[in-house]
Amino acid sequence: MLLAFCYPIFTIFNKPKFVGNIPLLYLYVVISWLLAIILLLVSSEIKPSKKLQKGKDE
Repeated sequence: MLLAFCYPIFTIFNKPKFVGNIPLLYLYVVISWLLAIILLLVSSEIKPSKKLQKGKDE
């Protein structure tokens, strides 16, 4: 994810183009930031182990 915020990648999106009156670079930064948050959220979900579930059943 760190590669998404490197200078060479920024230069790809640093163009005088707009998407819905939003500069392309700003849109890229916000979308990348949101994807990073979502990936962290999904990867940090705690999944109960099988050993823990057996202990609760007994």
